[in-house]
Amino acid sequence: MAKNDDQATRVAAYEKQQAELEEMHAWYEESDHAEYVQYLDELDARDAEPS
Repeated sequence: MAKNDDQATRVAAYEKQQAELEEMHAWYEESDHAEYVQYLDELDARDAEPS
């Protein structure tokens, strides 16, 4: 029985770690996308300025 409990504990810890990694990855993609959009807006603004 202890072996099953230990395995269940490891599985739960693994699932928690995977969920945290997925959350971090989603945050990274969102922040990276936001920075890219800001960069494109800055380029557009620069291109709109008279030379």
